[in-house]
Amino acid sequence: MTKVKHQKASLKKQTEKEFSFDIFPKKYETWICIGIIVVLLLVFYNEIVFKGKVFASSDNIASMSFTTFGKEAKEQGIFPLWIPYVFGGMPSYGSLMTTGVRWWDFSQQLVSYIFSPITAILPNIGMVLYYIIFGLSMFAFIYNKLQNKYVALFTSIAVVLSTSIVGWIVDGHNTKIVTIAFFPIILLFVDLLIKKMNWLYVAILAITLHIIFEATHIQMIFYCYMFLGIYLVYYLIRNLKIRENLLGALRAIGILVLVSGIAFLMSADRYFSTYEYSKYSIRGSSPLKLSNENNTKSQTTEGGGLSYDYATNWSFGPEEVMTFFIPGYYGSGMIEYKGPQTNNQLQKFNLYFGPMMFTNAPQYMGVVVLILALFGIYYYRKEIFVQALLIISIVSLFISFGRELPILYNLMFYHFPYFDKFRVPVMILILLQISVPILAGYGLMGIIDIIKNKKYLNFEKKFLYLGLIIVGFLFITLVAKDVVVSVYKGSFDSAIQSNSDNSFVEYIKKADPNQYRAIFEIASEVMIKDLTFSLVFTALFFILTYLLLRKKINWGIYFSLILLIVVFDLWRIDSRIVDPHTKQEQESVLAKPDWVEFLEQDKSLYRIIELNQGQPNTSNIPAYFKLQNIYGYNPAKLRIIQDVIENCDIRNPLVLDLFNTKYIISDVPYQNESMKIVYQGKKSGMNVIENLSVLPRAFFVNRYEVKDKYSIINNLKNASFNPKEVAYLENDPGEKVDSLKGTETAKVTSFGIHHISFDVFASGKNLLFVSEVYYPAGWKAYLDGNEIPIYKTNYLWRSVIIPQGNHKLEMRFEPESFKKGMTISMILNVLIVGVFIAYLIIYGIRYYNKKKVVK
Repeated sequence: MTKVKHQKASLKKQTEKEFSFDIFPKKYETWICIGIIVVLLLVFYNEIVFKGKVFASSDNIASMSFTTFGKEAKEQGIFPLWIPYVFGGMPSYGSLMTTGVRWWDFSQQLVSYIFSPITAILPNIGMVLYYIIFGLSMFAFIYNKLQNKYVALFTSIAVVLSTSIVGWIVDGHNTKIVTIAFFPIILLFVDLLIKKMNWLYVAILAITLHIIFEATHIQMIFYCYMFLGIYLVYYLIRNLKIRENLLGALRAIGILVLVSGIAFLMSADRYFSTYEYSKYSIRGSSPLKLSNENNTKSQTTEGGGLSYDYATNWSFGPEEVMTFFIPGYYGSGMIEYKGPQTNNQLQKFNLYFGPMMFTNAPQYMGVVVLILALFGIYYYRKEIFVQALLIISIVSLFISFGRELPILYNLMFYHFPYFDKFRVPVMILILLQISVPILAGYGLMGIIDIIKNKKYLNFEKKFLYLGLIIVGFLFITLVAKDVVVSVYKGSFDSAIQSNSDNSFVEYIKKADPNQYRAIFEIASEVMIKDLTFSLVFTALFFILTYLLLRKKINWGIYFSLILLIVVFDLWRIDSRIVDPHTKQEQESVLAKPDWVEFLEQDKSLYRIIELNQGQPNTSNIPAYFKLQNIYGYNPAKLRIIQDVIENCDIRNPLVLDLFNTKYIISDVPYQNESMKIVYQGKKSGMNVIENLSVLPRAFFVNRYEVKDKYSIINNLKNASFNPKEVAYLENDPGEKVDSLKGTETAKVTSFGIHHISFDVFASGKNLLFVSEVYYPAGWKAYLDGNEIPIYKTNYLWRSVIIPQGNHKLEMRFEPESFKKGMTISMILNVLIVGVFIAYLIIYGIRYYNKKKVVK
């Protein structure tokens, strides 16, 4: 009997030795894992961090367009709340377009102080730092959850190299990166608070949530809370059933709600401004539409939110789920190609032909990561967190389908509060992209559990058979390539016929048969290559797992090979979209064009519009040169400017005149009795066309009429009134104005970001039209120091009534929402940072005293 026991003990020791899960020395395990994450990301982004290269995407250029505006605000000693350089002027802080130095935000200052040594050593690290934070915070969360550093390392690397997440830095979606980088920390401290109450955890949670709120990507913040909501509600429901740790769950939920409110109010200045602005933006007010028949009010509902068509642009097609396994199935976005179609020259172009308008990156998370996630779901199917992740994954996937498969999306869009403020349904897949690597970590943990608990006899053959099946598919793909390509041709043709929103697809439709065939050959080559790699990696995973369970290889070799496969797989696809440029190349986009040099000679106050092939240019680059543009780009522009754009056309001569648009910049030369070419750029190829009928920034009007907004917009559309003779108001001012005598004058004496001054002379009680965008939530008018009302005029602009005589008129932007928000933000920042520092001091004193007692 003793002999048998001894044999069993000996066998146990042998098994434990053979299946040792230690790869690195225990003492340095954590630091080595952290080092691998950091080094991997620094190598991956080495051209950014060490060579000073940048991503010259349109969004990056757009953000750079406002750098001179920020400097101008600083020179004027003001916090930039209003920008006059796009759409004739709009709130910049409330629209989340720009920001200033928030000196009162002490928690952000604390974080910047902590990061300052890193940025001092690596000044070009920029947004790469947040990818490192994301990786390390995910490592900390998974280690706390699964108590295995190698699994945490694997999950961390899988998530930071996920292709669409890598695509954010390329596209300049920096606020998304900042939001998600700190999200695993939120999950970590929510889990810790479920286990026990700790005030330090509460303070860290508040500061971290505040950082997320300060990222200002409201849609991404909403998705983070959606993740937390599903997880915690499901956790609470399950624990109600099993009656385990209910108090912890309720405590975590209660603290999260309370701390979220505090974190939000720590950014009150920003979000009070945003909330106020939203009521006047396209996301918070309904469009004004004229019917096609009689130009009267259309049957539209009031209440706000984006239009369904606009909100559902970039809906993820159900058929694009194929890109989870084969990234190049729908063209994969940016690809490199060298062959007959490019005269054997290496070229990089966007091949995507799916249902979205365009995209640079597939929603690829790694085929091995996905398989491990499926195994994790199966193996830990009874775990509450795994079940919650599965629900989150399914919900986010179906919502991402948007109008392509609106089963769940429509329910959210029409019935869930604030959901109709968001666009780009595919963005919600971030929840899937976070959940899948975590589930893959569970899958890897399941393989460890099989070994530890000697369950491999139930699984080893299954892994072998699956591996052999995949090898069979790989053989068919290589041998019967023509058959696979012919089957794929059906999917390609179907996509080209049905995906009408895609600009590249529209190009393909117009191509001749030879071009069409050539594009298909490139697409099929990319697809076959990706399919082959996916099958090879999948087969390797199953075979390596079989060998591990059969004790043919040890854990160290297995883990290293699986991690290398995942890194190679994701790196291969990521490299298609990562194409940094030198700073000189980026800055060349903002090099001063010859037509700007010409306009700078005109020192008067005026606006411009830039046309490209007759269409308004959405670039914000004119703002970089402090040119006041009546067009531009912003995803949440003012509703009234959008209504004019949609109903009247911003190029309408009357709109141009009323907007004080003195110059039209166009690549197509034209002139008539009211338009004259005054400059032709030889380098830029752009023509400067002067608008000879332009109206001044402020002028007196003979009379006013009170009309409903539909009549006003219709008159504006048809240019059916003389703006110097009559002005249309929506509300009766209750004052009669006198007819003009011709002696009235109005002159702009100073123009600042938040302040405009006029010297005016009125012959009687006269109406003064001011060509500035009407925005009642902050703009105030003062006549000789006394406040007077501003009236919404001609639907989009302002007017004031001036009594007889010479006067000083001032208009100042003074939003109360910002002042109140700043006060609240300042108080709470002092409170939270004070609690955090006080706790650290008390903890330090206790630790010192404890050490002293021990000695």
